[in-house]
Amino acid sequence: MRLWCVLVKVPLFQDMPDDFVCELCMHVVRYVFSPGEIIIHSDEPVHEIYIVQRGVCQARLYYTRSYTV
Repeated sequence: MRLWCVLVKVPLFQDMPDDFVCELCMHVVRYVFSPGEIIIHSDEPVHEIYIVQRGVCQARLYYTRSYTV
């Protein structure tokens, strides 16, 4: 029930039917990250949605210039 309460506060899921949110709860995996830990790299494909339940997350995007001639 506690996880459901967290998910329904996320704007993406607020208008979803309760049974959808309940089903989603069955597939949620909780992670705990340490301060300064890198969660994803910009050159890696991502197949997850990360929801910050407590704390702060900072996104940084670094560009490297490469040209094809």
